[in-house]
Amino acid sequence: MSAPKPLADAYAELASLTPGMTVADWHDFTSLPPDAQGAALAAYRAQGWAPPPDVVGKMLQILGVAVQVAGDVTGVAGAVGALAALKSLV
Repeated sequence: MSAPKPLADAYAELASLTPGMTVADWHDFTSLPPDAQGAALAAYRAQGWAPPPDVVGKMLQILGVAVQVAGDVTGVAGAVGALAALKSLV
């Protein structure tokens, strides 16, 4: 199942901001339950991956817009969880 267009576009933008993460990685990340998203972010952080605060801000903005545009479309719940998880980086 593919992501709704607003989320697919967001994944592409996020992948461009996060070296080493692909569109598929972002899709997989947003498909995780919230506790697993938090664990994944903790693992990334432990590996030294933590984007600068200005990049995290851009990432939050991208996901926030995608969530607003997508509304109640399948996949949005994961993006909402990702939005909350990413906020823990700043």
